[in-house]
Amino acid sequence: MSHGGGGSTEVVEVNLIPMIDIVIQLITFFLMLVNFDKSNIDERVRLPIADLAKPSEMQVDELLILNISSDGRVNVGIGGDTLIDIGGDTFRQHMVKEAREAVKSMKLFGKPVKYVADRPQLWTTIMIRADKEVEYGKIQRLMKVCQEQGFYKFALRASPEGKRM
Repeated sequence: MSHGGGGSTEVVEVNLIPMIDIVIQLITFFLMLVNFDKSNIDERVRLPIADLAKPSEMQVDELLILNISSDGRVNVGIGGDTLIDIGGDTFRQHMVKEAREAVKSMKLFGKPVKYVADRPQLWTTIMIRADKEVEYGKIQRLMKVCQEQGFYKFALRASPEGKRM
């Protein structure tokens, strides 16, 4: 019994172009993902060094990163150079806008929005990355403005001893 039907010597070639195309798209996707992850971090902010600094283990539903420069102004743009004075009305207006967005996000995900004293209790965690030269009073004012808009979860960033950020 013969299988094969004659002496055909046809060579079958595999087309690798679609596979290469998909690999390039995946590499591009992951490179962009890494860049967006770092976009909220202002490299000009020199974090204070703390012996007990460690990554937070709390669950974060939504994160808003506020970078405070050494002169006490807040960088509100993603990777941008827009600096706003903490004590000014512009920062308060920005946080009002952020609070509205957080309420929309909570409703979109079906989370109930609780109100205490006419303020929403928002699920967004405010991560404060303050330069080590910033006076604590300015950080306290920033937190107060955020609390007035309904933000009650805060995380403070610091560098562990020996690691410079």
